[in-house]
Amino acid sequence: MMTKNRNQHVVSRPRGWAMNPAGSDRASSIHETQREAIDRARDIARNQKGE
Repeated sequence: MMTKNRNQHVVSRPRGWAMNPAGSDRASSIHETQREAIDRARDIARNQKGE
């Protein structure tokens, strides 16, 4: 099974920080702090071999 490489983007939102997969307008998760969003994005990127 081949996994699609998807980079993760952390963006500011009115009520926190969102993690969006590249090419998606919808957040896959929302976090209270930028650090939480970055840490989660890194975990997912590592698992999917993205950035």
